[in-house]
Amino acid sequence: MPTSKLISSLYLMSLILHFPYVFEASPRFYMCPRSGYFTSNDTYETNLKMLMGYLSHRTPRTGSSFTSMGKDQYTIYGLALCRGSLSHVGCADCVSEARSQARSCCSNNKAATLWYDNCLFKYSNENFFGQLDLENVFFVADSGNETVAVSLVKANKLLRELAKKASKRPQMYATGNVKVDESRTLHGLVQCTRDLSRNNCTKCLDKLLKLQVQEQPSYCLEKEGSCKVFTSSCFVGYATSVVKTKRKNMTAAFTN
Repeated sequence: MPTSKLISSLYLMSLILHFPYVFEASPRFYMCPRSGYFTSNDTYETNLKMLMGYLSHRTPRTGSSFTSMGKDQYTIYGLALCRGSLSHVGCADCVSEARSQARSCCSNNKAATLWYDNCLFKYSNENFFGQLDLENVFFVADSGNETVAVSLVKANKLLRELAKKASKRPQMYATGNVKVDESRTLHGLVQCTRDLSRNNCTKCLDKLLKLQVQEQPSYCLEKEGSCKVFTSSCFVGYATSVVKTKRKNMTAAFTN
């Protein structure tokens, strides 16, 4: 049976009160697809443990990894992706936490996907490499502690420019910013999982950017301080930083 965090609908919109990326001991969201179950101590579980070990060891080196383990009905496919600007240590911590929480979230399901602020962790008995996930779309918005109204059109323009850069880079990641006025800066971040082709990365980012502006604009506009839209294939998001003229400090957007 689905839990309160299990996503079974096509679209889920959820309000998160803290937009800046911070490490968490539990995932923001998780999915346990109905693709079968394995029994304790069987070959699939052995392969899953090997896969998790590989992803935990390999991912922090490059920020992303994907591979498969086993053969025939015991084959399992896995992927881990860290936020592009995350440090080696931060990536290792997030993937390690996802590894430890996956079975708690999805028990003996043969497939699981966990979303954290800093990383994505996914495995399945079905080969998903190179395949777009455009069905399970999430919105996370936050106005922060400041009254920061940012034009969604301006944010989308920045993100579209970054999307063009990301799809052409090996890391499939890009970040940038644009000045809104003397006290506010708009920050953007886009990223695709590295199993995708350049063409599919472009398709994924384009779909989310259209959702952000055309199909679900009211949700992002309700909390104009920031808005993230993501699937298990790609991510787009913007946030604002505010320079407080009296105290001369800044509210960070895409930092740890």
